[in-house]
Amino acid sequence: MKALRRYVTWLAREAKSIVRPDLVLRSIERQPAPQDLRAGVIYMVQGGGTPKWAIMRCPCGCGEKLQLSLNPIRRPRWMVHRDRLRRVSLHPSVRQTAGCFAHFWVRHGIIEWCHDSGSLPAEG
Repeated sequence: MKALRRYVTWLAREAKSIVRPDLVLRSIERQPAPQDLRAGVIYMVQGGGTPKWAIMRCPCGCGEKLQLSLNPIRRPRWMVHRDRLRRVSLHPSVRQTAGCFAHFWVRHGIIEWCHDSGSLPAEG
């Protein structure tokens, strides 16, 4: 069954109906060391099967470690979703309020940059 899924995914990519994702999801039990964070990977840290954190390198290239809470009782918090093709989505958008000021969505493994990315967040 896995071989069939791989073949269908390969065929869809070749037909350009599936775009290769910018980000993939990897589930782990402990927080990764900063030197172990790879670009293009969102690490979902789980404790006892419960998602706790989504950790990744900033996709702008600045190298900043982004750590997003997945705890439903914390604010702010994010939700991670993986579709049938194992593409990852994050909700809501990710906004750096210092440093590079990156602002982006992750939808189906693709980074969608917001128009205000790289700009100082508006105060309100």
